[in-house]
Parts: sequence; C-alpha cells; structure tokens
Amino acid sequence: WDSGAIDAVALDGQFIRIDHNEIFTTTAEGKKELARYGIYCDFGGGTDVYTGRYIVDHNVVYNISGPLLINHIKQMNIYNNVLLSSISDHPGIANFNGGTGEEDTIRNNIMSTGPNVICCSFGILRDAVIENNIDNAQGAVANALFTDTLNHIYTLKASALDAIDRGVDFAPFNDQIFGTAVDLGAYEFGTTVWTSGNTALLNPRFLPNGGNFYDDVTFEILKD
Repeated sequence: WDSGAIDAVALDGQFIRIDHNEIFTTTAEGKKELARYGIYCDFGGGTDVYTGRYIVDHNVVYNISGPLLINHIKQMNIYNNVLLSSISDHPGIANFNGGTGEEDTIRNNIMSTGPNVICCSFGILRDAVIENNIDNAQGAVANALFTDTLNHIYTLKASALDAIDRGVDFAPFNDQIFGTAVDLGAYEFGTTVWTSGNTALLNPRFLPNGGNFYDDVTFEILKD
C-alpha cells in the first residue's frame, strides 16, 4: 500500500534516468484502489528536502490506478511516457502531498487523464510546465492513437496525427526520430519498437569465478 513498482523516497536523484520500462498490474486491488503506483517519487533530497532531479522518459504504465506519482518534488523531467490509469478520472501524473509542481516539466506524454493541475489543497501541479501532451487517451481517443488497446500495444497508428511529430526535442534523451519531430508517447512511429528489460556488455569489467576472470560478459535481465 502507498508504494510503487519503482519507488524513490526522500532522495535527490541527481538526474538519474528512469526509462524504457513497462509497468502494469494483474491484481484487482491494484487496478481499483488508490495509493497503488507504477512510478513513485515521494519527496526529494537536498537542503530543502524537495529536490528530485529525476528524468522519467519512455515508460509505459497501464492497468494500475496511479501510473506516476510525484509528491512535492522539484526538477522532475517527465517526457514521452504512456500513462494510463485504470480509474477513468484518476490523473496519469499526480501530486497529492504538498507543493505546486514548481520546477517540474511534463512534455510529450500520452495520458488517460491529465495531471492534477486543480485538485486538492495538499498537492497540485499548477506551476509545472505542462506542454505537448495528450491528456484524454481513453475510449475512442485511445483506440485512434494506439495499435491495439485491448492487448496493450501502445505503439502509434499511422493515422495518429495528433501524436506523430507533435513533440518537443528532449536531446540527448530522444529515441531515434522518424519524421520531422519527436512523437508523443513512448514509441516513435516508424522505428524499431523497444522492449523492456536490459542487455548490457560489460567491458572491461571482470567477474570472478573460482579465481578465474572473464572479459566481454553479456548479461540480460528479462521480465517474467
């Protein structure tokens, strides 16, 4: 309860990047109950305890009540995500615990419902920079944007003209650009579709094994 699949509490992220993740739930309570989150940055660090400095980009979060929660945290850079709440009126990006979104930037995202610019006395995103987003990706709107909403394939259709080439540059964190500008959402139309998980080449790292060492080790992290 009150946690997230990716969860950071009271930390200055120092511009760490949270990117290219697919997060969803298959549990009934995760879809229906509040205080269940995909990505959760809860307050920051630094001398004022509100400095966040996270880069959150190219994530796909769906089938969960709260896709992204940023509680009273500054310098959040949120670009090119798909954030679809399982609750129709719950914001794709929320702040429910103090602050007004000052120094936060929210661009190029596709959300089922927009950020809580107007919400409650104890936390809103009124002062965040919120530009170039789609904030009504539900029902017919979502079906017009995405390849297959029923099977949670959130690549863009060729006819999704409200999203293709409608984004703003976020170099050096853009994915490969196809067309005249960055697209909205997590997947650039016309390019190879990324998959979650990680494959990395460690070189010249060494892994000990009974006194032996190995060069050029490849490891892969896969979701179930």
